[in-house]
Amino acid sequence: MGAGMDKFERVGDISQATLTTLRHGGHTGLADTLEARGTGYVDDGFVRVVAPGSISAHLGEMFENPRGAIPFATTALGGSGGS
Repeated sequence: MGAGMDKFERVGDISQATLTTLRHGGHTGLADTLEARGTGYVDDGFVRVVAPGSISAHLGEMFENPRGAIPFATTALGGSGGS
């Protein structure tokens, strides 16, 4: 996560179960970053880093083929960042 992360406000942790799932799925870098940073927000909530499991169930409502997507961020514009 880039330079804007110096304004990141941490609000919580990512569960060990989620981190283990990410690592076993080959997403070690994302797991390491989420473990170090946790959940939180940047710029008064414009960008929010979320626990992947908190929005995974809703991906089918937003995208045609969400299979394999790992959401980890949302924006005030309604989009999500994923791996």
